[in-house]
Amino acid sequence: MSSHLFLLDTTVWVRLNRRNPPEHLASRAKQLIAADLAAFNQVIRTEILVGCRDDHEYWTNDNDIGALRELPLHQSLWDAAAGLGFALRRKGVTVGLPDLIIAASALEHDAIVVHSDTDFDKIAQHSDLRVESYVEPSV
Repeated sequence: MSSHLFLLDTTVWVRLNRRNPPEHLASRAKQLIAADLAAFNQVIRTEILVGCRDDHEYWTNDNDIGALRELPLHQSLWDAAAGLGFALRRKGVTVGLPDLIIAASALEHDAIVVHSDTDFDKIAQHSDLRVESYVEPSV
């Protein structure tokens, strides 16, 4: 197994919190967490916690996320996110601020973003971002 860190995006947590999460994604997340290769940052944590349905889900998610490696968000990261967003816009690609920060965080820490959000695939096409994509095909 790789020694790279894997930044588990909010979209992964959302899918894992479903009643019947996709088995391949649940298995992969468990594997990364067991190997201590799974990471988060405070943008991901905040997005997850804001979307919780009740106190139990809030505290369960907070404890689960808090057990992972945290990638800190320093000033250099915000500068990198701004630069990444600027460069992407020049190529006709627009993504939301949270995804820019998550991508910049992964780039800064040489982590691979595990996600099910097409915006990360777009970012990866136009930058050095590495992704493990679980985007479901459009029907």
